[in-house]
Amino acid sequence: LKGIGSRDGPADGGMPGTAAVGAEIDLSASDDITIARIEMKQAPNIGMAIGTNCLRVQIRDSVLTGPSQLTGQAAYGIWGDSNATDVLITGNRITNWTVGGVFFYGTAWDVSHNYLANNHRQTVPTGGGQVVVKQGGGLGRARIVQNTITTPATAVTSGIEVDGAINGLALLGNEIRGQWYGVILQTSTIKNVLVVGNLLMGNQTNFYAVPGVTGTVMTGNVLSAGDPLPPPAPPR
Repeated sequence: LKGIGSRDGPADGGMPGTAAVGAEIDLSASDDITIARIEMKQAPNIGMAIGTNCLRVQIRDSVLTGPSQLTGQAAYGIWGDSNATDVLITGNRITNWTVGGVFFYGTAWDVSHNYLANNHRQTVPTGGGQVVVKQGGGLGRARIVQNTITTPATAVTSGIEVDGAINGLALLGNEIRGQWYGVILQTSTIKNVLVVGNLLMGNQTNFYAVPGVTGTVMTGNVLSAGDPLPPPAPPR
């Protein structure tokens, strides 16, 4: 075990509303770590940071509750660095984080069977996703599977936001309700996203991909009206 620490004191975030730097639980260059069955509440910044050169980390069966702030610190429930690989986030309840519930850059992440609600509470500088996949240098073998995403924090909160030069991502069997966008692929550099078996109900827009996104495969999804999700328009 290397590089595990708590920068900001106890896992209740210390004094409510206290500004913080870093994360409540901060991993760096750590291999084969499992964090399970913890409760974190009112953390003023990042709840758990999976930092550079982490490998085979699991966060499971925990309750992570953010500070319920509309603005302020960059509060994420779980944040993952671009060099964090083979990470499993499963069975967690993640709510009330200012910027996002789960935000990751890394390769071979599996985000599955989590409940997310009331995340991305800020509206300035922009709206955003309760789950965000963001990568500037390509992404492979990542999966977002059978999560429940509900109760948007604002009118511009989305369910799953995909952003950056991503090549290879699977969105499978998620239930996403009441968001601004259920799923949004928002940069033209995104390639090869598999969207299968998702239930998208009551979102302002269930699925949207900007022009230029290529290689998207969609099948077996259901809209709020019960109709199959139509295939994306061909690239122009």
